[in-house]
Amino acid sequence: MSECRGFHLPAKEAGLKHRIVPRLIWIFIPAVFLLFTASGGADDRGLKFWTLLEQPTVKYETDFVVAVPLEVWNRVLAHPLLMAKLWNLYNFQPAYEVHAAHEGVLVVDPSGIRGQLIMTDCLPDRRSFYGRGSVDHWAIPSFISAEGVFRFRYAEEGPQIKGTFQAYLRGDNKTTDLLMKLTAGRLKNLLHRRFTNNLNDMKKIVADIARNPDQIRQRLSGESLREFNSIF
Repeated sequence: MSECRGFHLPAKEAGLKHRIVPRLIWIFIPAVFLLFTASGGADDRGLKFWTLLEQPTVKYETDFVVAVPLEVWNRVLAHPLLMAKLWNLYNFQPAYEVHAAHEGVLVVDPSGIRGQLIMTDCLPDRRSFYGRGSVDHWAIPSFISAEGVFRFRYAEEGPQIKGTFQAYLRGDNKTTDLLMKLTAGRLKNLLHRRFTNNLNDMKKIVADIARNPDQIRQRLSGESLREFNSIF
């Protein structure tokens, strides 16, 4: 059975505007570790997808390694809502609300930043998706929003997964895109920190799933426990 079919459900001041664009990245980067399998609503041949790949305002790329078998890795990727529950169970930050949406998933962080991610490509050695984030805050103009394409390419090498992560980002309108251009260097540094920190957090969950699942079972109950047992 394919693991790529979609969800398995069970300040007012100018300085604040400059800070909000990096904060939009905060919701994208941790979310990608939870939301690899957002339901298909677009594809890699889509014009918007390829325009982002060819004309990003900010591009970031890095390699990653996860010490887990490919079979477990793909099971983790196939169950984003369960992984979101585990993320919060481990008290990792930010503490997200994650919901199934008509297309993909909707993620809301405590500060009011909202993002939707939609799967665009799903193969045994790759995942890609399109995301768009905006801000629900009285001090932030509603037109401040950003979009991105996120691509993971990976392969099993012995007892671990080695791969590459790429992010292609731009403002969803001219104003936001200009702010991103002005802060491009800062955004790349932020992407690197958030990706590294959140990958390290996700590695802890994945390691427990692979080597000590009973430790997780003892912390779950009800539907979450039944869901975990059915998958792992």
